[in-house]
Amino acid sequence: MQTPIKANRHIQTKKVAPGVIGAYHPFGHEVAFLPEEGWDAVRNGLFDSLPQWIFADLRQRRFLLSGPEEATLLKALDTGPPGLGELWLVVVQSCNMACQYCVVEGNVEDVERRKFSKPKDVFDSPLIVPDADGRPTLKLRTDTKHQDVMTPETAIAACEMFERLLIAGGQPSPRVTFYGGEPMLNRPAIRAAVPRLRQIRWPAQARPDGLGILMITNGQIYDEEFTKFLKDYRVMVSVSLDGMKHHHDSARVNHGGGGTFDKAAASLENYLAAGLSCGICTTVGKHNVQDLPEIADYFADRFGVPIEFQVPFEIG
Repeated sequence: MQTPIKANRHIQTKKVAPGVIGAYHPFGHEVAFLPEEGWDAVRNGLFDSLPQWIFADLRQRRFLLSGPEEATLLKALDTGPPGLGELWLVVVQSCNMACQYCVVEGNVEDVERRKFSKPKDVFDSPLIVPDADGRPTLKLRTDTKHQDVMTPETAIAACEMFERLLIAGGQPSPRVTFYGGEPMLNRPAIRAAVPRLRQIRWPAQARPDGLGILMITNGQIYDEEFTKFLKDYRVMVSVSLDGMKHHHDSARVNHGGGGTFDKAAASLENYLAAGLSCGICTTVGKHNVQDLPEIADYFADRFGVPIEFQVPFEIG
């Protein structure tokens, strides 16, 4: 007999906008937002009235629980501090874009910044070179003093350290995020790390398949064979899009100053067509802050995936 699913008793809710409820629960510090009628359905157990993808998301993130799951999660909370919940692997600092608000390039020394745009002036061989098919790919520098590329060995070592910390006291639903720079410029490190991450198991583990794994990409490189790898290992992909084309291209430009929206949107559509779990990451700034409701509607209608708004601390 299947154990009935119920709303997590530890959810705290707050009305955050007209008709919108924000919810939080302590098992992994998860946050979700739904229309008021959606939360009414959750509270009353009317799960059939929810879109399937929303039900699946709430279930995976423990807003909806079975009785045994709740007991396991409470026991984990009672054993001490909440424990480690996230690992960010910055696999490369270099990027094939030149976003006007970039906090990475804006906080590195001039000598480091120069190697992004004029790599031959700083090290023996360029970081980004074409492969046999003309696609941009990564080549490790011989000048290791200014190495900004994570090696596969370092990536695996980070995964093994994360495993030890989770076993010592990790959260039920931790996540690993591949980040950069542009992580697609260092696919070798991701290829090495992901299979090792999928082997990790720990006492407080809630999901059968273990860790949540996410890659945040600017979408300028789409690799069909690598997409199959991501799907096989259940890696979620979040593509950075800052709104409609005119919002996005006003700030997220390539090194030649050209817009990048078309490639990013096409990559997201390709990932979705390949069957990957996807999302959108939107950085809020002067270029889009006045149009966020319109942007959210546009993303929902065109892509139908979860959206995460990144709010820089400079914005009031």
